[in-house]
Amino acid sequence: MTIDNNTEQTPITVGKLLSQARERMGLTQEAVAERLCLKVSTVREIDEDIKPAGVEPTFLRGYMRLYARMVNVAESELNALLKTDEPIAVSTVSSMQSYSLGKKRKKREGWLMKVTWLIVILLIAMVGVWWWQDHQAQKSELTTMANQNDLILSQQNNVENSTESPSDVPDNSAINAPLTAESTPIDLAPAQPIDTQVMESQPVKTVPLPNAPNTNVTVDRAQTHDEPEAAPMVQDALVMSFKGPCWLEVRDASNKILFSGTKNNGDKLDLQGTPPYRLNIGAPANVDAQFNGNVVDLSRFIKANRPAKLKVPEA
Repeated sequence: MTIDNNTEQTPITVGKLLSQARERMGLTQEAVAERLCLKVSTVREIDEDIKPAGVEPTFLRGYMRLYARMVNVAESELNALLKTDEPIAVSTVSSMQSYSLGKKRKKREGWLMKVTWLIVILLIAMVGVWWWQDHQAQKSELTTMANQNDLILSQQNNVENSTESPSDVPDNSAINAPLTAESTPIDLAPAQPIDTQVMESQPVKTVPLPNAPNTNVTVDRAQTHDEPEAAPMVQDALVMSFKGPCWLEVRDASNKILFSGTKNNGDKLDLQGTPPYRLNIGAPANVDAQFNGNVVDLSRFIKANRPAKLKVPEA
């Protein structure tokens, strides 16, 4: 009775059921593994009720059913044992490791994406700033040219109006003023004798000394006055003559404005400073410029029909 109770108390598992049926048929684990196309280690683990590593529970149940059919075990008996037999918990170390690796990879990809977007935004901002600066420079240049053209047109209108209007009558008081000033000292000065005035107008005769050669030297008092000396030539001089209305700005090497304004037909401008001079001429066709007596070439600006911006002398 004791032996029967012990056998009844021993639970029958899927592995024991399959292994007993296999032994009754005289099959080895290698033969079963060969017929089922499984590893010998997998068949051994099924017989020992050990869950094979790396095998999903669904596939493991399928292997057990194939094993049961091979060793002539009823499927209902196998299913009853499978329901009562709880599957062994699968270790989640590998899955947790893969999840952590995926999380790190996503974090790295997110950081790279942020850096990429930052670089793209910086490039777009730099392009925008460059475009804005170029737009402002073009706008200021167009505004300057428009102001110059308006100034030239207004000067031309003023010249036309001045030619059509009658000339002003000269002031007689301004003409008589110098005459009165000159007549005042004549009235106040004492009259000189006539002989003295005649003597001053006649040439002076010199009397020769004894034992001196006879030389007649006449001194013309009218020619004793000193003649004016020729003016020295100014170095680094810029001379400009105008054939029509023109706006002009001249700066020297220290960025000092030597002249800024407009000139009309027939005007002349003499400037002296520290070269090189920087010229900004609104209408170069109406200007003739010379530096130290040499003509400044403005033909390229006249052909292009645009204001002249240049340095004199050119480097």
